[in-house]
Amino acid sequence: MKKLSFSLAFCFSFLNAFSQPYNYDAKWKEIEKKEEKGEFKSNLNLVNEILVQSRKDKQDAHTIKALFFQSKIFYETLEEKEEPDVVIFKNFTQEIAESDGIKKALLQNILGQMYYQYYNSKQWQIRERTKVSGKVTDFREWTKRDFYEQIDSLYKYSIQDKNKLFEASFSDWKEIISPKEINEFKPTLYDMMLWNMSFFYQEDHFGLQDKEEASNKQWLNEKRHELAEMHRAKGTIAPSLNWRMVGIEKNLSNIGELTQLAMEYPQEDFNAAIYAEIANIYTATNKEKALKICRETIQKHPKSQWLQNVKEVEKSILWPWATLKMEQVELPNQPIPLLITHKNINKVFVRIYNLTETPGNLKEKGISGYAGKINTDGKIERTVSFSLKEFQDYEEHSAIYKLESLPVGRYAIAISNNETFEANDDKFFVNYAQFEVSNMLLLENKAHADEKSSQLLKYHFVHRKTGAPLANHTIDFYKKNEKVATEKTDEGGYLNIHYAKLGLHQNQYNDNDFWVYNQTLKELLYIGNQYYGGYYKPN
Repeated sequence: MKKLSFSLAFCFSFLNAFSQPYNYDAKWKEIEKKEEKGEFKSNLNLVNEILVQSRKDKQDAHTIKALFFQSKIFYETLEEKEEPDVVIFKNFTQEIAESDGIKKALLQNILGQMYYQYYNSKQWQIRERTKVSGKVTDFREWTKRDFYEQIDSLYKYSIQDKNKLFEASFSDWKEIISPKEINEFKPTLYDMMLWNMSFFYQEDHFGLQDKEEASNKQWLNEKRHELAEMHRAKGTIAPSLNWRMVGIEKNLSNIGELTQLAMEYPQEDFNAAIYAEIANIYTATNKEKALKICRETIQKHPKSQWLQNVKEVEKSILWPWATLKMEQVELPNQPIPLLITHKNINKVFVRIYNLTETPGNLKEKGISGYAGKINTDGKIERTVSFSLKEFQDYEEHSAIYKLESLPVGRYAIAISNNETFEANDDKFFVNYAQFEVSNMLLLENKAHADEKSSQLLKYHFVHRKTGAPLANHTIDFYKKNEKVATEKTDEGGYLNIHYAKLGLHQNQYNDNDFWVYNQTLKELLYIGNQYYGGYYKPN
């Protein structure tokens, strides 16, 4: 009896081992660990195993996820000449043919997006193709019309069963839909899919400009209104209002329609988003009215989750700001005019940084901004302030101000509304630019057709103020921090120098930083990268 009991226990244990459910979570964790190590190719067998098992178990979300991971592996491991897109599109197309219900709808929507992304990445080549007679099955040879029709067909088929998609539970598809993608605007699969499709129909990436394209834009608006009605019937008012709002073009002539939409449910917190759009339209023509709308909305819907939209518009109206414009190169020892454009401030601070280098100690100094602070290796030359005429209309105003003269050199200029020259998101800003002060103007003369074998760089040195040639001036050429050549201008201020003297060779580009130093004027001028682009044919 004990022997029989042992045998039965063994049999049950044996059967139980084979009836254990497939542990998808463990398999995906194993795949993700390998992926983190860059082991893409070794994941392929495991992904294919999940693909087969999920089809057998009818775990549709895992099937689609496996197709995604399979595609990622192909992109990472196949050479471009092996054309991974061909394999991937074929796999998705085959899966669609063998699927039904929501799984098929999702796959069609996904494949439509994939074709759309492929078209956008290669549209310049595709736009050049002309239509040929007969049906072209290879998407690599499709015209823009072929892509448009294929994507349109996939998208429209994907949402045929709108009621099923509207009622579907996101929990069944958590493997492929991130919680971040689910929000008040896209609370159902149908919302999400129509949202993804909208960009295709409303953006003019195909340039067809025909009746079909116009008809499809109208079709999209009808679907938006249809979905809005489905939400209204269900009592989900925010997405209902949002779908109607996105279908309204945002311009002055449609403000009445937007206002009417907000008045349908006066207490609905989503109205904050609608009024934000209305206020934003008014910012172009009537900022005072836009500001009034913002403040009334903040008071009426203080707890709305869309209140941030309103506050961003309000901030854009009230934000203090100033920029300046000046010549790229100024003359020394004379006042420098600054065109200052400003709004919502009555005073600015201007700081000059000296970035001037000297021969033998050349380094292209510069200025940049990071985390609201200025970063520069230049020294502060001076700091001044300008009082600005104050306005209360929230508009930009411009005036010219005088900056005292500067000696020859390279400089950076910064403008801010605070003496620390720091910026933050609340009320402080800082803007900056670079300029030079010089008497010297350097012109490069392009070679004529009969001079292309000259192998010469041809420069013309003139005085920036008078235009007179800088005749018989001695010019040093520096490459990075090394003097590589010295030449003299002729009577007309012209100077020709052989490429080889500057260490330049045909069709080679080595990030060459060059300066010229005029010994006569004692001026250094940064001339940037010089590149020998093949003025002669190689022997």
